[in-house]
Amino acid sequence: LISIGIELPNSNLVHRILTRVSTQLDGTYDDDASLSSSSNAIITNTNAKNKKIKIFYNLYISSAADEERVQKIVDEQFAHLNPKLHDVNVSISSIGYQLQNISHNHTVQHHEKGNEDVGMHELWEYCKLPQNNNHDTLAVYIHSKGSFHPRGVNDKIRRALTFGALSEECANLPDTCNVCSSRFSPQPFPHTPGNMWLARCDYIAKLRDPFLLKQGVVPDHKNGWCTGLGRYYFEHWSHSHPHAAPCDLYAGGEWTWDYFGIPQIPFEKKMAKAPRFNFCHYLHDRVCKGPPKTYYENRLWYYDMLFGIKDLDESWWYYEEILQQKFLNMTDPEEWYGFKCVDHSK
Repeated sequence: LISIGIELPNSNLVHRILTRVSTQLDGTYDDDASLSSSSNAIITNTNAKNKKIKIFYNLYISSAADEERVQKIVDEQFAHLNPKLHDVNVSISSIGYQLQNISHNHTVQHHEKGNEDVGMHELWEYCKLPQNNNHDTLAVYIHSKGSFHPRGVNDKIRRALTFGALSEECANLPDTCNVCSSRFSPQPFPHTPGNMWLARCDYIAKLRDPFLLKQGVVPDHKNGWCTGLGRYYFEHWSHSHPHAAPCDLYAGGEWTWDYFGIPQIPFEKKMAKAPRFNFCHYLHDRVCKGPPKTYYENRLWYYDMLFGIKDLDESWWYYEEILQQKFLNMTDPEEWYGFKCVDHSK
């Protein structure tokens, strides 16, 4: 498409029609899914680099009794929005009780029930649109971590993740990266612990629908915490494709995944290709552990199930360490449990 600079009448209606047509042609239209809003009916790739970053926010409130507390969470996270970088018209997927004090500048779709897949589905649909499916269009997913379980550790991880996902550093991620967050971990499955990140839309468009769990395609595995199945599919989703190229910002090695070692903000942000540590570093003491060969075989099974990809080459983000080094030949449990684990990448 070529933009010729003519103002279309009722451009918002035109955009909604174009959005509906494009999603129906793609075979992914869902009557319950909201349409992403935009002030332009046609956006060319030439201005994709100048397009502000769209933010998708999953907001859960259990009841009116939680409204004041959750409002503080929303305000805290939205304080990180930068009008120079971000589209401040945030796309909010509201679930449960509807928060009353939401600025009219934001687009809100309310759902009585739902999970994190609701907001991620909105982001996925946005990135698949022809005008957004390119390397330069960026989108951010954040959520109201701690609104359901008000715990100090949830507050801590929410702040660390929001600090990274909405940072200027992630907004200017290197061309070699397509997902950016405060922390990426390959263990026990590829993910950002806490699930908040920025991503390139051409990569997101390669992923399967976040609704695959409720559609029954992704198994609801009882050991999902260690496999990325069941509800942990949501946390795995952004890094579920073998073409994921993650970068992260936190240089400290004490935080790998889960709730251990989460840094206070503000922390010094140092962009690096991830995983920034070797295989052994991410192993927790006998938690979700297995030898590298098992890890590799599990990844192949997952990639085949979701994408029909049966082999991995040097484009895989873990190729150099897992396939080029000697990790696949480890047979001594003491070695891969970490007691004798050494840095084979040096």
